[in-house]
Amino acid sequence: MIKLEHVSFSYQKNKDVLSDINLEFKDSKITLILGRNGVGKTTLLNIIMGLLKVKSGKVAINGVDIKNLKRNEIAKKIAYVPQVLSFGAISVFDTVLLGRITSFNIYPKNEDFEKVNEVLNDLGLSTKSNELVENLSGGEQRKVAIARCLVQEPSIIILDEATSMLDLPSELAFLKLIKQIVNERKITVICSMHDINRAYQFGDEFVFLKDNKIMYNESKENLNEELLSNAFDTSIKIAEINNKKIIIEKESLWN
Repeated sequence: MIKLEHVSFSYQKNKDVLSDINLEFKDSKITLILGRNGVGKTTLLNIIMGLLKVKSGKVAINGVDIKNLKRNEIAKKIAYVPQVLSFGAISVFDTVLLGRITSFNIYPKNEDFEKVNEVLNDLGLSTKSNELVENLSGGEQRKVAIARCLVQEPSIIILDEATSMLDLPSELAFLKLIKQIVNERKITVICSMHDINRAYQFGDEFVFLKDNKIMYNESKENLNEELLSNAFDTSIKIAEINNKKIIIEKESLWN
């Protein structure tokens, strides 16, 4: 479990990007971090991973202050998929094997190779094992990034703009994969996302940032038009099509 208590952060003196953040992420759930551009979503994710030092407050993983954990200790608990992926000229197998680096010193052991093969098989990537990651499609590269996360055997996966630069079929396939992983492996997922409709379909819990603070922290069933309109400073309607709820902005481009 990750818990933030009275966390504040600033890049510049006397100008908080995030102020007095109190959050407790639920285990084995998908929590979406939402809000307008520049509100601090990526900053919050970096704080959770211990990549940014807070101005005040505390970030704890399973009751342990993150500042008391070494980087390799954090990596065994939290895996990360950035918004922009960069792999270089390296095979799928070797890329995923890098996720085991905290488990071996210089040379990987048989159990590390076995874990990589197991995860590649689970994700349907075995036939791509020897291919260069940079030659794969965007959707396949995202799957490789998730495979690299899974071999770390973390309890938490953090996704920054999970579906960035994916086409519609790849986006849907990727989000279904994440849901499957959460259900089967009981991993907690924390994810930032721009597309409110995708977020609504994908998430269990929702954190809305606004004016450097948490405006709302709600479960899916508590989302309503007033809350969403306030969070995004626009008039939003929740409609239903084919027994599925969708979120639309009342103002049209063609008005």
